[in-house]
Amino acid sequence: MTKQQQVAALAAQGQNIGEIAKALVLSENTVRVMAHRMRKAGHPVNFPRRARLTGRVATMVDRPDLDAGGAISGLVCSLEDEVALWLVNTVPTGGTIADALRGIVVDAYQEATA
Repeated sequence: MTKQQQVAALAAQGQNIGEIAKALVLSENTVRVMAHRMRKAGHPVNFPRRARLTGRVATMVDRPDLDAGGAISGLVCSLEDEVALWLVNTVPTGGTIADALRGIVVDAYQEATA
């Protein structure tokens, strides 16, 4: 079985990128690239969704749909309550905090370079 096939098999079993990388002794980026190449070739590879928003910010909002895994969750939790609430409330249903941050950064860049 090739490494790409192993990545697909482990993802199908519900393992996340980090777990797969560790099991196959690869970097997480290599796992992402392999999955991307397989998707482009018509072989879907799906990893489990990231962790939901948790901690103090989660207690302030009712957004069980909101995805805020890894470093993003840490960033949100490091913000002042008022700022964190504003950020969370800018995310549309089904969106992610990363998407909202990406939009904010693009808007700021376009404004700064206009």
